[in-house]
Amino acid sequence: MTVRKLPLNDISLSTPPEKILKMISVLREKKDSDAETILLINKAIDITYDYIVSLLFERAHIYQLNYMTERDKLGGNEKTLKYSLRKMEEYIHETEIYIKQNNLKRWFHRLYRFLGKVSEYNENYHKAVSYYKKSLKHWRTDPEVVSKGIPRGLELEGFLASALVMCGEVGGGLRLARKVYRKYENTVDGKRLKKQDYTTWAIWRAGIPIFVARGLVERGEKFDKEETLKWLENAEKLLNPPKTIKTWADFQYRKDEISSLKKELN
Repeated sequence: MTVRKLPLNDISLSTPPEKILKMISVLREKKDSDAETILLINKAIDITYDYIVSLLFERAHIYQLNYMTERDKLGGNEKTLKYSLRKMEEYIHETEIYIKQNNLKRWFHRLYRFLGKVSEYNENYHKAVSYYKKSLKHWRTDPEVVSKGIPRGLELEGFLASALVMCGEVGGGLRLARKVYRKYENTVDGKRLKKQDYTTWAIWRAGIPIFVARGLVERGEKFDKEETLKWLENAEKLLNPPKTIKTWADFQYRKDEISSLKKELN
């Protein structure tokens, strides 16, 4: 008896929809292939869910970046800030409904990550800590982690550290922040990410001192400004890599954040 090889492993989020539909139509015309065709269709539907969720998150992310840009301007427009945050929150909750209605638990990590950010921007830092801790419980099942091995837990630990600072747990937040910052250089996950995707590595790592410094400033905490400036300058160097390193972004959002904080600290 000939064992038929199913084409399930031949399709992914990057496979053109036309190709998937063609594969389905060809397979369904083979006699006694009903079960295999259903499996292929279900896999295609699953991929479509991931495609839609990715688009929904991207839409929310646009308004997050708008919020960040306006926030980091000297004398940023309060109306623009409120509008961007309201739209980000609106689209994240729309995404949450879609994820939960379709039982897409693999996206819980990303969902709680964004809900944590929304809580931070609304200055509900205890809620943000709760969401980040939830997110950390799910990061290994995130589609990007499963398919590419991206250590998204590193990014979340940085978010959690700054949220702890904003909650008043300054000592614990700073210790976690410095520990995670080192992880990008001295752990297997950190080293692999740096090699595979320097841009993501630099954006995530540079974000740690940025978030912590902003938290310390906003809370009016007493801290070593010189040491914090050195940490920000170290992070700034990551955003100006040698031309031999390939990147897919210009790091301008992070550079603007650091520039704004340095002015404030000086």
